[in-house]
Parts: sequence; structure tokens; C-alpha cells
Amino acid sequence: MLAVASDDVPAAISALRAQADSELDEAGRRSSSTVIDLEAEENTCPGCFGTIQQGVARCPECGLRVG
Repeated sequence: MLAVASDDVPAAISALRAQADSELDEAGRRSSSTVIDLEAEENTCPGCFGTIQQGVARCPECGLRVG
């Protein structure tokens, strides 16, 4: 848990994001920003960046559970 003054929240969020980004490689940054929309016809798997069709519970390429 992190406690900061209300006025410092934007700066704290920026600092935490910068720290997290510095610890990830390019694939990690891409993966962490991938959003799964369960109602979309297609999604990108955050694990392997393969294509996942709507209604599929696991990525067909890497098996990551997404639904």
C-alpha cells in the first residue's frame, strides 16, 4: 500500500509507472499494456501476442487463460 497526499497522486502514479517500465523489456511493456475486451471479435494475447477469437477461453497459441 502506498499513501500520498491528494495533490501528489499524479506524480506518484508517474513515478510508479516509470519504475515499472524500467524493470520490463519491450515485450513486457507491450504485454502489460494489452487489454482483453471479452466482447471484441478478436483480441491480442498478452502472453504471446497471438490472435484470440471471441468466445475462446484460452489462447490457441500459448494456452494462456483469457476468458
